[in-house]
Amino acid sequence: MDRTPGQRPAGLVTAVPEEGTQKCLQPSAPRTQTPPDQQRYRKSSSDGPGVKQVHFGLVGAPLPPPSHIYGKKTYESDHVNEVIRQQNLQGFTEFANDIKEQRYASARREPLGETISRDYAYPAAVTQTDFKFGVPTRVSEPAKEVLFPAQGSLENSEKEERMYFQSHGSTQAGQQLRRGYNWPVDPSDHRFGLKDKGPVGGVEEALKPELAEGTTLVQKTVEDFRSTAKDQLGRPRNLGSGRPPLPEDHAFGAKAGTLEWGAGQCITGQPTPQTVAPDKDLGRSTRFGFRNQTKPGDDDRTFGVPSIRSDYPKKTLKSVADHQNYGDEALAVEVLFPDHWLRYGLEKEEFLRARPKQEVKELLRGAGIDLGAGKFEAIYSKAQVAVQQDQVSLKDWVAAYKFFEEQRLTEPIK
Repeated sequence: MDRTPGQRPAGLVTAVPEEGTQKCLQPSAPRTQTPPDQQRYRKSSSDGPGVKQVHFGLVGAPLPPPSHIYGKKTYESDHVNEVIRQQNLQGFTEFANDIKEQRYASARREPLGETISRDYAYPAAVTQTDFKFGVPTRVSEPAKEVLFPAQGSLENSEKEERMYFQSHGSTQAGQQLRRGYNWPVDPSDHRFGLKDKGPVGGVEEALKPELAEGTTLVQKTVEDFRSTAKDQLGRPRNLGSGRPPLPEDHAFGAKAGTLEWGAGQCITGQPTPQTVAPDKDLGRSTRFGFRNQTKPGDDDRTFGVPSIRSDYPKKTLKSVADHQNYGDEALAVEVLFPDHWLRYGLEKEEFLRARPKQEVKELLRGAGIDLGAGKFEAIYSKAQVAVQQDQVSLKDWVAAYKFFEEQRLTEPIK
């Protein structure tokens, strides 16, 4: 509703009347659909999910029936035996033709469908089934012994080391490389190089060369220039202004602990006794209607809602969004050390659920425990007496079985 019709609207008026805010908030009517004769050219008509891709030129075109087979038909040709054998001979005519063909060397040495025959006269040993051509391989040294020969005597070992040093240049781990030089000294004890002259002062002499023997005297002007222009080890640099008239133990700067306010007081300030006093709501509720006023007899009462709601019945199908603990969740030790059967998808309740006798027998048989009918009935009866129920669980049956075995082992032999 325009409450000021005579006032000009602010802003610029667009030159295109169809591109205003009104058109954006209230768009025009949807455009007309594609004509039926043009729909086959749109990608939306053939790219839909589950739609078979058909060329737009074949849309609506008459197609042959589904049993139609495309392509050129393969015509039957002549077989190989008919092509090789040009004459179709049978009976006596074929036998007579084979006799005539035997005079040719190709028919005799290379018969069709057989290996070539060279008419060799082999000795009788060749006809044996276990005969083998070639020269048998002699038994040689293994490759491991060739690469890593076994250690024999000391003389042979030194000989092999010299041989491998000459051929491969290899030495033992940590062994000194010896080239067979004729040294005038013992290379195991001799040390090559020049010996230091005079005693070595170590680090002190390196830092204070004036302590070494043979100190050279220089001019005082040169020493003053060196002490002024260069840095002294362990001393501040001489700026040329001389030493101020202060004692030797004088230290510049403010002494620590002399200020009244330190860094901690600057951060926390100077609190008053009222500021550091405990809050009035410490350990108790000051909000009206939320005070836990104990009554006589409520001294040992625990207020609040328990974490484990054992007062609620456990739901048969628990929702994923239900974060309530009904007392059936695993303990911390079970989470850290899960049971062996959890990897097979079996929970602890499966071993505690009561089962009929036939079901317990089939489960034990599937686990590889096949007992006789009398022994199984006796153990199952003991489990029924122990739990005082008609149906027992696998855990009860195993406990009765262990008791039965212990009683059988401790029973004296008659």
